Amino acid sequence: MSINLQITRALEKSKSLVGFVAEGLNGLKIEELPQNRRLKLAMACQHLAIEHSQAIIALVDNKWYGSALALQRPLFDAVVRGVWLRYAATDDEIDKAAEGEFPTLEEMTSRSPKSMNQGDAAPLKVPKDLWWRRLCGYTHGGPEQLLARLDHTGIRANYSQEEILATLRWSDMAQLCAGVQMADAAGNGPLAQTFLDFHDREIDFEEAPG
Repeated sequence: MSINLQITRALEKSKSLVGFVAEGLNGLKIEELPQNRRLKLAMACQHLAIEHSQAIIALVDNKWYGSALALQRPLFDAVVRGVWLRYAATDDEIDKAAEGEFPTLEEMTSRSPKSMNQGDAAPLKVPKDLWWRRLCGYTHGGPEQLLARLDHTGIRANYSQEEILATLRWSDMAQLCAGVQMADAAGNGPLAQTFLDFHDREIDFEEAPG
């Protein structure tokens, strides 16, 4: 299968997933939201993650691959912060987070044992440990970005198929993780389980970032 065809197929799948998640969340009401500061901040993070996911898809669709890759780290940040705020932050840390002060990502991933509505021990720490350095390189113009633009013909974007496909998987993962969190916060267990089942069936979380 050609590179372009594989990317096209993955892109269409990601676009369909956007519709699937959006349809599930449309009209969803989180009754506790107005009076719960912790939940407000956590859900705002997940809402941001969904927007970043959609932006990655739009960037790939326009072949702006470097910018799509750069969004992977803030996308992961949003998911992690949302999970940490909801399940692990102390009341004092909630106050600090509202002012923009957060612990390190290492601490947040290590202290999020209930993420994605599962009982696993800190599942978000696995992709953090595997991919954090690379995600930072994509975001901050490290060698992951620069070397992909240099070849014997001069300067041009030349990202690998694997990087682009992995970025779309990363977007898919975040869509579903955020969907799980928002559905669960709304008390819609069946919808949260639907998103979680799809995630477990379709997404390799450890390989997602690329």
